[in-house]
Amino acid sequence: MKYLFRSLAVLIFLLAATAPSLYAKKTEVRLLLKKGQKFEYVVSGLLRAEKELGDKPMVIEQKMELTIDQVVLDKLRNGNYLIQADYKRFTLELNSGEKIQNYDSNLSNNQPWFDKLLGGLTKLSLKYEVSPLGVVSNLKGFEEIMKNKYQHEEIVNFIKQFGTDRIISQLYNYIPKMKVEPGDQWKRIGTLPEMNNQLYDINFTLTEITAENCKIDLQATFKYNSDKKIIQNGKSLRVEVKGVQKGNIIVDSKNNMPLLSTINQGTEMLVYSKDTITNFEEVSQMKMSFKTTTRLVK
Repeated sequence: MKYLFRSLAVLIFLLAATAPSLYAKKTEVRLLLKKGQKFEYVVSGLLRAEKELGDKPMVIEQKMELTIDQVVLDKLRNGNYLIQADYKRFTLELNSGEKIQNYDSNLSNNQPWFDKLLGGLTKLSLKYEVSPLGVVSNLKGFEEIMKNKYQHEEIVNFIKQFGTDRIISQLYNYIPKMKVEPGDQWKRIGTLPEMNNQLYDINFTLTEITAENCKIDLQATFKYNSDKKIIQNGKSLRVEVKGVQKGNIIVDSKNNMPLLSTINQGTEMLVYSKDTITNFEEVSQMKMSFKTTTRLVK
């Protein structure tokens, strides 16, 4: 009997000792930055679009890569961090099936119209505030490039992805407002600039926490219907879009900055075109896939 009680005592002691690992405490995910810290990110994007064009579909691909240097300038009295972000290098490849066009901000033999539209990109120096909860505010520096964003149709999607505050705000949109533990879920708001800045919910799930990093999964679905019919060349146009997003983010446990994120987005677009005189309606379909990878390189 004494042996049984001793065994029970040892078992209770072991259970008490391992309780913290069995019932992990919730963790507060907040940005913990210091003045002078530097973060260099490379953002890569691959867009593939398939559009019906008679019997033969038209396929367009865009490959983009952007290097962004960020430095923490200060921690402000309001608790926010003041950050400067400089665009260092940008490369773009446009493949329409018939021809391939390339741009590299580090080269001098780019096509003149590329230089005219994109040459100022790597001269951008942005400043913004970000709260410990990842809320971006007072962002300045995009004003000049936004003036020219619609001068060439082929780079409109690029400008919407890389030339607006979306690229900065969504760098931090994974941060939950409450304390979390593995298995917890939360929602944040995403923006689709290519769909008239449509807002949608992104569902995040914390899957793992270690001393080195946190792993977060994300997924979202979205729908968009154009509210207004567009009259173009004697036809009224109406657009319906639906899509999904899936991805994951690895976050540095020391400061809760992203180390690596990968997001895959699939979109189906239906364009209804009706002749304003005969009322004959046609429907064309476009399928798009977009993969974005953001990685910390140093």
